[in-house]
Amino acid sequence: MTTGSCETLTMKTQIDSQFLDAAPVATAQNRRDTEALLHERRDTWPEAASTPSDALLRLVRLAEGLQSRVRAQARARFDLAAGDYDLLIRLRSEPAPHAMTPTALCRSLNITPGGLTKIMHRLKARGLIERAPSPTDGRSALTRLTEAGLEMAEAALASAQAPVEALLSDSLGGSELDQLDALLRKALLTVESAG
Repeated sequence: MTTGSCETLTMKTQIDSQFLDAAPVATAQNRRDTEALLHERRDTWPEAASTPSDALLRLVRLAEGLQSRVRAQARARFDLAAGDYDLLIRLRSEPAPHAMTPTALCRSLNITPGGLTKIMHRLKARGLIERAPSPTDGRSALTRLTEAGLEMAEAALASAQAPVEALLSDSLGGSELDQLDALLRKALLTVESAG
């Protein structure tokens, strides 16, 4: 995949990635309760109410709520914008030396090259990433974590993961979490294999 092909992302994806940093954290004060919304939909539009659509809305709201908590934690403790956090965690997930091409990062994070450039400039200015020549292709460069970036990624993930895991553990038992994980995996594999 070339850098130019990253630019063929859908308009929705471009809009979503442009506003990730600016999106407010959903709270009880500024967002309607999911169950109230579902109840209203069953009353006003019964044809749209179904177990799959209800489950999907709950899943989306759960993911958004947990993502908001993770990003708020990363911003508060480490001064990391949402995209900054995502890029650090993605690079940390790669084997040492924790490096990827910008094209692979663009594809993996589902962001435009312009969005990636902004994130990379911020992280480079903080000394968290650096550019390095590709050992396999002299025409391209890799983006890799610095030692400071590695430490930041690990600290940010640990800091964000603990409250989210506690929240899920408080609402679901161990066997329920295992069952939820298995069901989500099954559904996701079906969606991803369908293209």
